Amino acid sequence: MADAYPLYALLGADHRRRDLSILLRGRHQAAGLERALPVLERYNILILTIACIICIEEPRLRGAERVTADDHADIRYGDETRRFAVRDISLSGMLLAGVAPGGLGSSVTVSIAGLSLPAKVTRIKSDQFAVGFETSTAVKSALIRLNYSGRYSAQVTHVRPSKVVGAILSRISR
Repeated sequence: MADAYPLYALLGADHRRRDLSILLRGRHQAAGLERALPVLERYNILILTIACIICIEEPRLRGAERVTADDHADIRYGDETRRFAVRDISLSGMLLAGVAPGGLGSSVTVSIAGLSLPAKVTRIKSDQFAVGFETSTAVKSALIRLNYSGRYSAQVTHVRPSKVVGAILSRISR
């Protein structure tokens, strides 16, 4: 019968009582494993709890992911066309550097990478403004091809450990 439970026989335990405490009372008690187990168990429970808390997905407040862009776009407002630096772009809009052509809610046409996209000015600050794209299927398809063509990158280039630890602690405390 000992051959049916080789691990138990190796540890000097009785195969009829296969609980962890029986296994630990054998040779491992002298090695101090029995005293270390509660500490390791608490550590594992803590790490697993933190991982579970972090993995719970929070609702997304944005309509689409933003990717950093090092590009230029031509914005047509009325009869005037001006070129602006694109700071980031997503499927729902883009952030541009400069003074907005027109006021909040103004209809503009964005020309970028051979595309001509209808948009509206959605946010204005002193040195930048944002436009929101029309939500038609044709515009969405064109933006998907543009954003995921490899032209722009959402790659993380630098990680600051202090920011990561701060974000984890912030997430745990919620």
